[in-house]
Amino acid sequence: MPAVNKEQIAAANLNYRMYPLEFFLDTQKELGLRSIEFCAVAPHFLMDYEGYRDTAPIRAMAEEKGLQIVAFTPECLLTSRAVSRPRRKKTFWREPWIH
Repeated sequence: MPAVNKEQIAAANLNYRMYPLEFFLDTQKELGLRSIEFCAVAPHFLMDYEGYRDTAPIRAMAEEKGLQIVAFTPECLLTSRAVSRPRRKKTFWREPWIH
């Protein structure tokens, strides 16, 4: 089996949501990674039903550090109606998040 190289790994900022975005980018650069998955989560980026911030400054910050955003993931897992949420089997009790 061939080994995975660093060019095939894209780290996500979701795990760094308690840190400034610049810290996440600096860390990925120090680790030698070139690709990142950018998750649209506060405080790094806010995107909701009312609108979103400009993405150009974030892209510029990443490119300045030699990183490429290869995936953009909108935050969608906090709602019970998320597309990516797995279907649950029917139960006899009503689960609190189902309306």
